[in-house]
Parts: sequence; C-alpha cells; structure tokens
Amino acid sequence: MRIFFTISTLIVAVPTGVKIFSWVATMWGGKIRYTSAMLFAVGLLAMFVFGG
Repeated sequence: MRIFFTISTLIVAVPTGVKIFSWVATMWGGKIRYTSAMLFAVGLLAMFVFGG
C-alpha cells in the first residue's frame, strides 16, 4: 500500500514541478512590469508553492 502512495505522489509532484519551473523561467526571461495582474500572478505562484 505504501508504494501506491509513493507513485501517486510522484505522478502529481513531477508535472507540478515542471509547471512551476516553466512559470519562473518565463518571468526570468522576460521583462517584468509590476502591474496589478503581474503582482496577482506572482502571489498565486507563491501561494501555489507554499500551499503545495
């Protein structure tokens, strides 16, 4: 039963890590303007990382 939870955690964690990396890489490579929408997006990213 333990292997099931290990595999299911990896199935969720790996794509989530790729998604977070792509979001950060997109912001890293672009020219960031701190508009309201960008602040909400950065806040969402922080909540997503800390909440996960």
